[in-house]
Amino acid sequence: MPINEDSITASKDGGQSTKEHNEEAGAHHSESNAEQSIKELKSLWNQLLLLKDPVKQWSQASIDLFFIELRTSLSALKQSLLLNILFVVLSVFFLLSLCAGLGFLTYHYTHVILLSYMGFVASLGLVLVLLLCWQRYLRKLIGFRHTIEQVKEGLDVILQQKPKDH
Repeated sequence: MPINEDSITASKDGGQSTKEHNEEAGAHHSESNAEQSIKELKSLWNQLLLLKDPVKQWSQASIDLFFIELRTSLSALKQSLLLNILFVVLSVFFLLSLCAGLGFLTYHYTHVILLSYMGFVASLGLVLVLLLCWQRYLRKLIGFRHTIEQVKEGLDVILQQKPKDH
C-alpha cells in the first residue's frame, strides 16, 4: 500500500503520524543503546574489581621478592668484598713466599726445610683456590634475576589478556 501525504500527517481517528512514530522508535532505540552501554560499563567495572586483588597480591609478592634479593645481594657483596681483600692480602703473601722459597731453595737445596716450605706454599695455594671458588658462587647471588623474571611474566600476562566478550 503506497504511503501518501495524508497518511503521513495524521489519521482520521486522531492517531499518531508516521513521523512521530519514527521519532519515538528512535528515542526508544537510543535508550536501549544507552542501557546496553551502561551494562557494558558495569561489566567492565566488575572485571576490573576482580583483577584488583590478584594484581595487588602479585605486586606485593614482586616487592617482597625484590627486597629478599636486595638483602641477598647486599650480603653477597659484603662477603665478596671481604674475600677480595683477603684474596689480595693472601696473594701478596703467596707471591712473597714463592719468591722467598725460590731463594731459599737455591741456597739450601737439600735440607729438610724445603719440605716444610712446600707444605706452607701448598696450603696457602689451596686457601686461595677455595677463596676463588667461594667468590664465584657469591657472584651468582648478586643481582635481581628472579624479580626481573617475575615482573616480565606478570607484564606478559597483563598485556596478553583481552576483555571477554559477553
